[in-house]
Amino acid sequence: MKNKAMKCLLLVMAFAMLFTSVVVAETQTIQLMHYMGEKTKRDGLDALVKLFEEQNPGIKIEVEGVDAATYMTTYQTRMTSNDEPDFYFGKPRNMLELVLAGKFLDITDEAFLDNLLPELVEECSVDGRVFGFPMDAQVKATFYNKNLFAEHGVEVPRTLDEFIEVLDYFNSKEILPLIHGYNNVNCVFHELDAFLTAQVVVENEADLWVKAQSGDIKLAESEVMKEAMSIYAKQADYFDVGDFSLDQPTAIADFAAGKRPMFTNGGWIMGDVLVAAPEGTEFGMFPTPWSNEEENNKLWVGIDDVFLISAKTDKKDACLKFLEFLATDEAADIWMNYSKLMSSNVNAKTEDKAPYIQAIAAEIEGGNVVAKALVPDLTAEYSRSFRAMLQSFAISADKNVDEFLNDLDSELEYIRE
Repeated sequence: MKNKAMKCLLLVMAFAMLFTSVVVAETQTIQLMHYMGEKTKRDGLDALVKLFEEQNPGIKIEVEGVDAATYMTTYQTRMTSNDEPDFYFGKPRNMLELVLAGKFLDITDEAFLDNLLPELVEECSVDGRVFGFPMDAQVKATFYNKNLFAEHGVEVPRTLDEFIEVLDYFNSKEILPLIHGYNNVNCVFHELDAFLTAQVVVENEADLWVKAQSGDIKLAESEVMKEAMSIYAKQADYFDVGDFSLDQPTAIADFAAGKRPMFTNGGWIMGDVLVAAPEGTEFGMFPTPWSNEEENNKLWVGIDDVFLISAKTDKKDACLKFLEFLATDEAADIWMNYSKLMSSNVNAKTEDKAPYIQAIAAEIEGGNVVAKALVPDLTAEYSRSFRAMLQSFAISADKNVDEFLNDLDSELEYIRE
């Protein structure tokens, strides 16, 4: 009898051990690498991971942050050493060599992409195949302090002339109208790109930068570029000498504090702006005007935070399950609440979100957007030189457009040689 009982006990223990081993084997750990610098985004990602793990107890996600300045070197090192994460982070077209080398999983046929804005999915594609999942609909636009606008009875400008009128009004009240973080070359570029992208698309010159880099056109002979730089010069003229040393963190803090009413930049600044702003301050957004035809002034929309799956992952199904989760309305709401950005989800609800997010949603719903994907930028050394020259132009006393464009043509030619 005792032997029989012992056999039963051993049999139960064996089944228990077998069950435990099965459970352990079914628990998968996904490694996710990113270079998000903003705490609001990192907190949002942590919240999404936590909920996903609760809903999928057999999957764990380990998040690893890397330096944004050296992420490509980190990626290449990990790939070479066969120590790859399951998820990478970045824009597919900025990692073209790796995409073409087959380093990332093709997700073109995944149904969850139908939940995302087509313009963003397109920008995550290379040669017609999709390799990235965009988390948000990033914008470049003019953000404004709604409280200051209301205090002065200023209406939101929808045309170039109206925009100049608003700039002149605040200037006449001895309030510099625009934040200029001119110590940062990227801040300088964003001011131009916020309207130039829409302008070149409307004017059927979306390939302007591509042709300029290859030497097929001279920018000094482009009427579109002359007009754009003249508009830019006008905006840059509303400045203080201190703007030349104003870095982006200080510019964000100044905007949040209400020192100036407007800031033309990317939507990524707004999380930090809201954190720093006094309670009760609200911010709106409008597409930066370049034309007196309102329908031409479209909102710049592009990708920012994008996840890519490693082609070498042995957890493909689990990785796709995480992307499917990110495409849900619930995940979209969490991401917006934390990141303070507009979600890439076409069904995203914005009624309870900040006014500038509601404004972005309205522009998207109205079709008044221009996809950044339509206008390829200058690349590598060409881009670095252009931005440095644009910075010098912005802070110069004599903003001579013709001279600037001739010098830029010469610089691009020098790099080509």
